Amino acid sequence: MSENRLRRFFIDEGSHYCIRKEVRDIAPFAHHSALKDPPFMRMDIITCRNLMIYLERELQRQLLALFRYALKPGRVLFLGSAESVDTRPELFAPCDRETWGYAAKPRSSRDPETLTQLPREHRLNLPDERGERCRDREKAPPITHATALETLAPPSALVDKEHRTLNLSTNAGQFIRPSEGPLSRELPDIVHPELRAELRRALHSAIDRNHATITLPASVKLEAEQRRVLMHVMPVPGDETVGRKALVLFLDAGPSSRHGGGEDASALSEPAQVLRLEEELRATQDRLSASRREHEVSIQELRMANEKLQSIKEELSTVNGELQSKLNAVASAHSDLRNLVNATGTGPGMLLLDGELRINMLTPVVEQLFSVTDSDVGRPITDFTHKLACDGIERDAAKVLRDLSSVETEVQTQDGHWLMMRLRPYRTVEDRIEGVVVSFVDITELRQAADQLRESEARYRRLFDTMDEGCLLAEVIRDEAATSRPTRRRCGWWVRYRRPLPARDRRGFAPEW
Repeated sequence: MSENRLRRFFIDEGSHYCIRKEVRDIAPFAHHSALKDPPFMRMDIITCRNLMIYLERELQRQLLALFRYALKPGRVLFLGSAESVDTRPELFAPCDRETWGYAAKPRSSRDPETLTQLPREHRLNLPDERGERCRDREKAPPITHATALETLAPPSALVDKEHRTLNLSTNAGQFIRPSEGPLSRELPDIVHPELRAELRRALHSAIDRNHATITLPASVKLEAEQRRVLMHVMPVPGDETVGRKALVLFLDAGPSSRHGGGEDASALSEPAQVLRLEEELRATQDRLSASRREHEVSIQELRMANEKLQSIKEELSTVNGELQSKLNAVASAHSDLRNLVNATGTGPGMLLLDGELRINMLTPVVEQLFSVTDSDVGRPITDFTHKLACDGIERDAAKVLRDLSSVETEVQTQDGHWLMMRLRPYRTVEDRIEGVVVSFVDITELRQAADQLRESEARYRRLFDTMDEGCLLAEVIRDEAATSRPTRRRCGWWVRYRRPLPARDRRGFAPEW
């Protein structure tokens, strides 16, 4: 594919390319029954993976016939690794074993099984492209020439690489004599018995070795007369993707020679019979040698595949072990975190937000403050109301993300409790900032104790200032001193309440004081 098309229609994702969305949007998709709906036509590729394994053998035959009808000759059908075309080998030939691709063979005639599976209204409306081409050829002069050649040429038959009959000439019927039982399409099974052994050997040489062969004459009874018949078998050049073919010419060499008693001379020609048997034995040996070589190659490939699978299995075992240990560690950490969260109870609250201020985790205390539950994880915190006398949580969180600093604020709840709200950046183990950690600590008792201390000190100061006698309190350890109002009037000292007392003043005190 050109670089221009790669840039226009695909997205480079490193190890592979992904098709753009606008290209996918113009591709039509439709529900289609492979067996009930009429098939498509003139298609280049059909992909049907892991469907035929669920169908019975007869349905597989019907489906392959429909696929062959829909494909152009030589185009490809891709199946699953557990599927094949062995039910209809006359329709498809393997072309790529790694991708399980099968090339469509040319059709010699309309497949009746293809059309009988369709509803009648669809069958009547299907265009007959082959009929149109045939009608066009009937009007052309080469058809007359071909007809004359077929009439004057020797009887012939065209077979594929599996020896199946593809076409017979009009005058080849006298050499055909099918055996009893199921009808076979292989040409060596339907010719006269006297010709079968020689024909198999010649077909093997033509298809497997690409050599033309003329068989020895055999005595065959044709039209109540014994005649000597030879067969000229030659390979037919063509497209290798659909398989090799061979052309068989039946040559009539005249009547068989007669000797005394009316016996066939061929029956007395023992050297000829021995020669024929030796040729057939050599052909069988060649086929066995080729099969043995293929078998050895297959064993070697299976051995290499087994080694690869064993290596992959070991790698997967190692990866699975590492993943299992990591999974155990994650599960243990999750359990510890969950127990920690549950153990907080009414203690400190914790809220984890991501960079978009969406909830990642929360503790029971936060659930009470913001009216959220575990099912709300993933939603923005701004979607919920809270019970705090503060409206700047979102602003403070944005400041933390922007400045990477911490924010501490004392906030009061609607029921009178005081909380210390701390906002800090959420740092990963790779030191990346991926959100905000919001913690809430109940400082109600501390706040009440501070208020009580202030009130106590205020009462003490009022009592100290209303005393009639002069009084000075000095704390040597803390280096602080305080004087009452009468002392300040009598001595002229003005020592503020709980102000540090200089050392020189401490040395000037009289002993009686």
